[in-house]
Amino acid sequence: GGSISNPQAVTLGPDQKLYVANEGADNVLRYDARTKQFIDVFVTTGSGGLNGPTGLTFGPDGNLYVASFETNQILRYDGTTGASLGVFVSAGSGFLNGPDVGIVFGPDGHLYVPSFFTNRVLKYNGSTGAFLSTFINVGAACPEPRTIIFYSDGNVYVSSAGRAQGQPDS
Repeated sequence: GGSISNPQAVTLGPDQKLYVANEGADNVLRYDARTKQFIDVFVTTGSGGLNGPTGLTFGPDGNLYVASFETNQILRYDGTTGASLGVFVSAGSGFLNGPDVGIVFGPDGHLYVPSFFTNRVLKYNGSTGAFLSTFINVGAACPEPRTIIFYSDGNVYVSSAGRAQGQPDS
């Protein structure tokens, strides 16, 4: 069930269900993580202005946060019903351009967003969505950042879709 079209990210919700950012259909699908059976379209097509969902994560408040790649926003949805709660990070805030797959709440409770087209990882207030700072300017060393992982040893890892300047094509 559910028509998957260009899935970008998956996350396990607090309800132990699997959520899929379904970029090609501009929605978020929900599945039973144990049986893999389709449950429903959790966030309906285009809800709250959703256009090109690439990343999703549940916040400390239990709500779902979704990267809307085509509108350069982070949208917030009720974590139980999927109803739109509006824009959490406004278009272009902190030069956000292409919020991508690996949006994540860090250990400090703030939201970290890879900005694909500006080669940065941006930090937003985890409660208000206000821009705080450029957390990492990966530049040419790690162009087109996609995911961010905070490890317990204090290291932060960032994956990229591009190749570092001066590196051969593979």
